[in-house]
Amino acid sequence: MNRRDFVKYMALIAAGTAAQSEQIAAYLTYYEANIPQTTLPLAAIDEIFIGGKASHSVRATFQLLIQDEGPTLSFSLNLYGGIVRWVAAPDGKIVRARDEVGWHFQQFPGDLHEGEKLSGLMDGYISFVDQDAKRHYVPVVSAIGSLCEVA
Repeated sequence: MNRRDFVKYMALIAAGTAAQSEQIAAYLTYYEANIPQTTLPLAAIDEIFIGGKASHSVRATFQLLIQDEGPTLSFSLNLYGGIVRWVAAPDGKIVRARDEVGWHFQQFPGDLHEGEKLSGLMDGYISFVDQDAKRHYVPVVSAIGSLCEVA
C-alpha cells in the first residue's frame, strides 16, 4: 500500500473498532503529520522485548537509532537476567523508513570479563508492521543491528 493508505490503516488500528468518525479523523491528522514523507518502505514499531543471558552482572544501555536523528528510544538493563518490554500506545508507534532504523547496545565500563563480548548476551526482538500490513519480528541477539536484517 502507498504511504497515504498506510496512514489510514494506522489511524484505523489506533482508533479501534468502536471509534467515532471524529476519533478516526484525529488519528489521521496525527499520523499524517508524524509519518515521514518518503518513498522508502515504512515500518511501524510497536513492541521491543529484550532479555539478558549473561552469567554475571553486565549493565548495558539499549538505543533505538533513527538515521540522521540519533537515539529515539533508550533504556538500560542488567543483562544478568534483566528484561525490558516496551509496548507503544496507539498514538505512540515509532513510524520511520525501515532502512533508517537500527539499534546498538553499549555496556557500562568494567562489567565485561577479559575477552568477553557484548553480542550474544541478549535475546529478544523488535516487532513492527510494514506497509503491506504484515507483522515482522527482528531478532535482537547482537549488540548492533537494523530492521533490514529480516526479509
